[in-house]
Amino acid sequence: MIEIDEASKKIFDQTLPISIKEIDLLEARGFVLAENIFSDRDYPPFNRATMDGFAISCANFSREKKYKLVQKIFAGDHKNIQIEANECISIMTGAALPNGLDLVIKKEESQIVDKDCIEFHTEKIKSFSNIAIEGEDLKANQLVLESGSLMNSQNISLLASLGKPKIKIFAPPKIMIFSTGNEIISIESMPEKNQIRDSNSFYLRSELSNYNIHPESKIIPDDFELISAEIKNANPFNIILITGGVSEGDSDFIPKALIDLGYEIIFHKVKMKPGKPFLFAKNLENQFVFGIPGNPLSVQVVWKVFIENFLRKILKLNTESKQKKLFEGVRFKKTNFTEFFLFRYKKSKSSIEEVRHTGSGDIKSPSFADGIAIHPSHLNEIKNIDLEIIEW
Repeated sequence: MIEIDEASKKIFDQTLPISIKEIDLLEARGFVLAENIFSDRDYPPFNRATMDGFAISCANFSREKKYKLVQKIFAGDHKNIQIEANECISIMTGAALPNGLDLVIKKEESQIVDKDCIEFHTEKIKSFSNIAIEGEDLKANQLVLESGSLMNSQNISLLASLGKPKIKIFAPPKIMIFSTGNEIISIESMPEKNQIRDSNSFYLRSELSNYNIHPESKIIPDDFELISAEIKNANPFNIILITGGVSEGDSDFIPKALIDLGYEIIFHKVKMKPGKPFLFAKNLENQFVFGIPGNPLSVQVVWKVFIENFLRKILKLNTESKQKKLFEGVRFKKTNFTEFFLFRYKKSKSSIEEVRHTGSGDIKSPSFADGIAIHPSHLNEIKNIDLEIIEW
């Protein structure tokens, strides 16, 4: 049995080469960018009005003047207009300012006093007020997004602005999920008294979808020959996630099946609760197996503490750092293990409290928690103390 930090290191010491492929921008959500992206020009590419109003030269402004309205400019217009010191133009949001004009006064601060004559009663005048200045967001050839950025809707919008219909991404690993146990049935089935529906694969598949990974999944009964055959047939997959079958019961066949199939068990059992029987193995083809205790909370803890960060590493993403929050309350433990417990934020989000649960098989309580908090191994009692937390 090993400590959590040692288990994490043994996992992180592994590498899994992944390929790069080019995809359409609209397909990119959840993928990880595999190239540096540079701006193709200045953004904004011109001095742009940020609201409807009137454009003049700041140097020619006077509250005592009346200005003759001589032109209207709409977004998309390209007009080379020269105006006199006592003239102004009407300009719409998004329109380009003609050369020499560096002030937009909004309509609410103007008044028509005669036909085509405008007075301004604005209080504050400053050059480039209400104007987005050319190049203030990005300069031409500026690095915009680095390789390793997770593509979300905001990044997709940004790259569309830069004229990138296709991008290079890291192709995610192929993953198989096995849910094991004689009691496990599909969610479409009506369970007998002694059966439960498979929820673990749905949790893992949902989490993996955040990285645009869509694994295959199967339910396998507690049968050594069937388990061995399914693992053997999963050779096209880079990673196998197995829930259940990793403890020391008479029907926990995963460790023996892996050894018989030539896998090296890098570790089996970690000083943690829940999740103690957690197993990590690999074979000569660099295929990895994570054997996870089958209770739902164990699966969720092992995913957040170990597997997700390994996945982020191989996808060239930063690993998610833990936060610290004040734990308000008292909590005891009887083991010398690190314990993970459910927490929810107090109203201000500056502190947390424990969400009580009935054990790692509790299917309800995780839905009413904001994440898991870490009760350190060396403290049997914690009370009003800063703790590391991992949000869902």
